[in-house]
Amino acid sequence: MFHKNRDKSKWCDFHGDHAHLTEDCRHLKDNLEDLIRRGYFSKYKAQTKEGDLVKPTNRNVQSRISEIHVISGGPIHGGSINGAKATLKEFRHHVNFNASLPWKNPPAMPAMSFTIEDAKHVVYPHDDPLVVTMKISNCLVHRILVDGGSSANIIYLSTFEKLMIGREYLKLVRYPVIGFTGASVVLEGLISLLLRIGENGTARDVMAEFLVVDVPGAYNAIIGCPFIHDVQGVVSTYHLTMMYVSNGGSTSRLKGNQEMARSCYLTTLKQPARRFPVENPDPPSRKQRRA
Repeated sequence: MFHKNRDKSKWCDFHGDHAHLTEDCRHLKDNLEDLIRRGYFSKYKAQTKEGDLVKPTNRNVQSRISEIHVISGGPIHGGSINGAKATLKEFRHHVNFNASLPWKNPPAMPAMSFTIEDAKHVVYPHDDPLVVTMKISNCLVHRILVDGGSSANIIYLSTFEKLMIGREYLKLVRYPVIGFTGASVVLEGLISLLLRIGENGTARDVMAEFLVVDVPGAYNAIIGCPFIHDVQGVVSTYHLTMMYVSNGGSTSRLKGNQEMARSCYLTTLKQPARRFPVENPDPPSRKQRRA
């Protein structure tokens, strides 16, 4: 594929296009570095221009260096763990290849911005999450957490049972959800449910996939990135508001309930937590020290 205003005297075998030389292609270098990090070229020894072997990184120092990425799980693109790995490889290829080409325009959506009006009726200062009310399968469900850090939509089994939907409609899934402590939660199943935000002219209807979990929780459901992206939503926890695109294509707002958010927090504190033994939690008394 040829494009205007490109240097026709330079050719890149990696992109199959004019613009730069293959040895100067930064996307090719990024791909090679990725392969090296994954161990594909471990049998080759790197050399400097002077011919000296490059000293390997000190293993003791390297072992002290760690990275913390995203904790996630659920039906991300690919549908399964192996599918997600294949999708990630394909995504990397598209990013590296398309970086040299004109990017496609994203889906059309109206401009969104938060104003001082969105901050009205919010008690400041606060560190409350966005907790809202939505219609799920024709039921008005309260205490729904909008979590942009979750890679899945989650509904708790107690809430699912109140929707009066039989377990026979649950789709079996074989992958767990991994929590912050590394513990995995076995899923009850996967189900697609109709969600509605807003009413009348501000309504937005979306079919969303939910993971059903049987664990205690302060919320009835958690809305994650899949749903937020489906409604082209923009979340501001500072304003306790989510802006989204309605069925008619206009910008609408979903306000959170600050009192409900604090009630959920109190419920979380009341839930029994796993406690680990602690040696001498209390200082000894005078009688104990004399003994």
